Amino acid sequence: MKKLLFAALLFVSPVAMADSTPAGHEKDGGKPEMSFEQRKAKVLERMSARQAEMQKKMQDRLGCVQASTTPDALKACFPNRKERHEGKSDGDDGEHK
Repeated sequence: MKKLLFAALLFVSPVAMADSTPAGHEKDGGKPEMSFEQRKAKVLERMSARQAEMQKKMQDRLGCVQASTTPDALKACFPNRKERHEGKSDGDDGEHK
């Protein structure tokens, strides 16, 4: 049984590898695959857009913190932050000593 399984794996491996398509050629009747340089440019474009988005959020949050005058106003700058410790007092700013 083990010999049969081993023989089947040896037969299937070369067949599966022969199915790979060279870059730039159509695969499965779809669009041509992008070259490495095209993929790299797309990734860099998405990363730059994400970085700009994150910088804007950080600037907005920084302005909110600078404008806050009460503990509740400061908390409002971080709407997604959950209390890390349930026993935390209202005056605690979350820093560990």
